[in-house]
Amino acid sequence: MGKRKIDVNLVEDGLESVESAAAFLKISRGGMREIIRRGEIKVARIGRRLRIPTKALHEFAAGKIARKVRDDLLRETDSKTCFAGGSTDEK
Repeated sequence: MGKRKIDVNLVEDGLESVESAAAFLKISRGGMREIIRRGEIKVARIGRRLRIPTKALHEFAAGKIARKVRDDLLRETDSKTCFAGGSTDEK
């Protein structure tokens, strides 16, 4: 059976269960499993159990927050641009 190596630096802060990772993100276990299925977060398999490196969990959450802030800022900028210029229709 082939073994994959996991980055030791990624797991040095510990591993979380799917349940505790879901609780940290305030989502359901099913939602956490979907994130794992889509490959959005790194996981370690120990026997039949999945574990999420704490560092990967924090990086995932930080990335989601950063994208939300960026998207909110872009939306705010776009709405100001739409209303600032007035109409460009010529008659």
